[in-house]
Amino acid sequence: MDLFLYNPTYQAWICTAPRCQFAVSPSSLDRHLQRRHRDHRAAATPAQRQVILRTMLQRAWVDPRKEIFRYPPPSSPPIPGLPVFRGYSCPHCEFICRSNGVMQNHRREKHQDQDGSWKCGRQS
Repeated sequence: MDLFLYNPTYQAWICTAPRCQFAVSPSSLDRHLQRRHRDHRAAATPAQRQVILRTMLQRAWVDPRKEIFRYPPPSSPPIPGLPVFRGYSCPHCEFICRSNGVMQNHRREKHQDQDGSWKCGRQS
């Protein structure tokens, strides 16, 4: 399990490979291993990937397709295993993102009636 780090606070498995560094859902684990780690010694065969999945399922694991994921508040410390990026936070809710364009879309779709200017969020 040298590819993954379990975060009990958020009940999430984080792929710690340098080119990944993101949480993986139970429903996407097999595809993730096939596409990103097919040459890894522990994930080369379907049987090995099933062993990884069974091991990971022994812990509570939030699947965002089936239940609501509790995002940390913007003021929380960095989560081990995840990179830290500069980004934007919405002044009306806890939505955060890395792209100014995504923030513009969010504010236009979710908060257009709250103020007339939805060009950008606060940079954080």
